[in-house]
Order: sequence, then structure tokens, then C-alpha cells
Amino acid sequence: MSAEQYAPPFPPNVMAALGQVFVGVTLESAARLNGCTISELNEALALPEAKAIEPASEWDSVDLLEAEFRDTPDILAGLVPVGVTLVSAAPKVGKTRWLTQLSVAAVRGTPFLDHKVTQTQVLTLALEDGARRYRKSLHQLVGTNRPGRGELTIRTASLPLNEGGITKIEQHLDKQPACKLVIIDVLARVRPRGHGSDKYQLDYDALAPLQRIANLRQIAIVVVHHANQRAEVTDVFERVSGTSGLVGVVDSLMVLQRRRGDDIGILSVSGREVEDQTIALAFTDGWWGPAPEGMPAELLTEGRENPGAVAVAGRARRRQHRGDSQAIRQDHQHHTEAAAPARRA
Repeated sequence: MSAEQYAPPFPPNVMAALGQVFVGVTLESAARLNGCTISELNEALALPEAKAIEPASEWDSVDLLEAEFRDTPDILAGLVPVGVTLVSAAPKVGKTRWLTQLSVAAVRGTPFLDHKVTQTQVLTLALEDGARRYRKSLHQLVGTNRPGRGELTIRTASLPLNEGGITKIEQHLDKQPACKLVIIDVLARVRPRGHGSDKYQLDYDALAPLQRIANLRQIAIVVVHHANQRAEVTDVFERVSGTSGLVGVVDSLMVLQRRRGDDIGILSVSGREVEDQTIALAFTDGWWGPAPEGMPAELLTEGRENPGAVAVAGRARRRQHRGDSQAIRQDHQHHTEAAAPARRA
């Protein structure tokens, strides 16, 4: 059957198979479940009209249990899965540096923060930095070991997602099918100009189109968003600015924290596709790395019942609150001095 015969409307069984492919089912499995051939599916997938088909959202339990899904490894193992990841942090914490490091690790396929990285081309929307500033950071990171042409694409401007921004991203992905990681820094620069009084729905709708692209193409999209600084918030994930609509649509949520002027950070991770975890980080010479063993990581939150308290977590420590700020500073100084020889080495 030729491609012309697939002109919309697609045969029902082909449409059903494509819908399953768009949620990650292998071509072989989708063809078997829907009584068509792999060549028929490939011909249909080549048509631009195929993009209008919605991912499968209704399954008979028999078909779902028999379906074989593609193995799609995380871009950053255990932290950045296929889907949408929201990275939230206060201004000037170092989130752009974190993402620059992730980009370079991805194009090289080298570990980042002691986590395995899947090698891929990367599209970065560096919408707050500008070309001059991003070049400076990138040069400091890669030196003479530069990415190859086409491996890392940087854009410093974008239309809102609902006014052509999504189209531009998809056009790049069409031209560069090996690109499996898109980074958007920051959401505010591409956020759709929504109307209405339902703030939850507006927040949800802001990321839903990106979620669809990620699912259709089986890629990872990392979106940067600012955190609020409300002192009364005790749950670190409630520091994400906006309603829970943003948190509800993403597959992975990260909150990056660092006390200004300090060299200790914390990465809190939660989501549908990742395990809840807390990772201690060290911010050394302007770049992120794993914290030395035994170094505490101080969460920059304040307790409702004990204003000024600092939550503490780390690889070998349970989460706790301490209200004595002097004791915290002394404890941090002790561990910093103890780790200094190791860092110099």
C-alpha cells in the first residue's frame, strides 16, 4: 500500500497503531496489535499529517499487557528521563551553570554528578544569557575540547510557545533527529500568554504542549523556572513559583538550592519517572560537582514553628531541622576545612 493511500483519514488500524507508537510502543508491537505491517507504519509516519494523530490514551487491558514499549534510557540517569523535567531555583544560584554542564556532558556522553549520561545532540534556548555571556561560560567549561558542529545548538531568542515557539523547536528536531535533549532557560521567556482566572489551568497549559512533544518524539525537555522565596514554606517543592499545575504535568521535578556565597548546594528530586532523592553538591570555581563524602548539605528553608531553622540533608544524614544558626555555621566550617585538602588534591 503506497503512502498516497494513507492520506487522511488514515485507516483506523493504522491510526490506532500510530497512536500507540507515539506513547512509546515499538513499531513491531504496534503493528502486531493492530493488524498492519511495519512498512505501512513507516510510510504513514513519513507523512506530515501523522503529527495530528493523538497519542493513544485508551487501552484494552489485553492490548496494554501485550504491548512492548521501547527502551528509552534517561538522559541523566535517575534525574532527567524522557518527558519534561522542571528545574526550579532562585536567581543567581547557578542553575544556568548546571544546565551548561549537563549540555556538554550530553554531547560527550560523559557522566555528570556521578550519574550516567546518554549521549545525544542538544538544543539549548539560553534566553536569559545572550550569546556573549553564554560563550564565556561555555568556553570556561570546554576549553579547547569543543563540541563538534551540530552537537550543541544555542538559541538566545524564542517566540512564545503558542505563537511559533513550539513550531521552531519541532523544525529543529525534524532537521536533527539525533537531538534527544532540549533545554529551555527560562519558562517565563516562552510561556504562552494565557487568559482567564484559573491559575492552575494556565500553569498546566504552559507545559502541556512540551509534554506532548516529549512523548511523541521520546525525548527529554528540561525547563528552567524560578523559585519563590516565601519564608513560610517548609516543603522544598512548594518553593516552585506558581500553582501545582506546573508540578502536576512534569515527569521529574528538581529544586536546586545554594546559600549565596556558600560552596554547598542541594538538589532535591521528585516525580513520576524518578525516585525521590536528595543529592549533596559542591559549587567549586563556579561549577557544580558531587559533594565530598561526609560533607553536610544545608537546605535553605525556614520552618514555620522555628523561624530561621535550616533543614539539613546529605548522603549519610537523615533530614532534620536545626535552629541554632551559630552551630550550623560552625558545623559547616568544620566540614569545609576538613574537605579543603581533598579539593586541592
